Amino acid sequence: MESCRPWAKRRAVSLGAVAALSIALVPVAVASAAKPPQPKPPPAPKPPPAGGAGQLSIGTAPKVVVFGAGSTVAGQLTGVSNAAGMALSLEQSAYPFKSFKQLADASAGGGGAYSFAVTPAGNTRYRVTAKTSPRTVSAEVDVLVKKSVTIAARGSRISGLVALRERETSDHEREREEAAEA
Repeated sequence: MESCRPWAKRRAVSLGAVAALSIALVPVAVASAAKPPQPKPPPAPKPPPAGGAGQLSIGTAPKVVVFGAGSTVAGQLTGVSNAAGMALSLEQSAYPFKSFKQLADASAGGGGAYSFAVTPAGNTRYRVTAKTSPRTVSAEVDVLVKKSVTIAARGSRISGLVALRERETSDHEREREEAAEA
């Protein structure tokens, strides 16, 4: 009767192997799902330095963007008689905010207002400098960038399946293995 159902033995062995593999992989899946520790927050932006010829306000909108989206750095130069038309420089410092590099130049509009369009690739700190005498520097502001992750599946096949091999043993070999275990 046993020789009539050799598929039953193979199925039992296959199901046992799949169950064992599933039990072995559960701790790995749980460990990989654990959240990584949160990094330290960046240092706070600095206020404007004292001693400039005027005041430069600065702000960003929006303050948090999704990767690839833009933001606006805007403000106003006040406290100088010829604010309109004053030369301005936008400077940026990418995370970890070690040093600033000049990004763009512009002139203040009517009333000293200015605006710069930016598209940061990562968390970036900005400041604006007015070419006054002495030089006027704004406070520093941050634009934070959220990374965007998209997961898509193509087709209907599942890939990455594990192939299990089984070896069918004869009754004689099975008896010998059982005798060795006893």
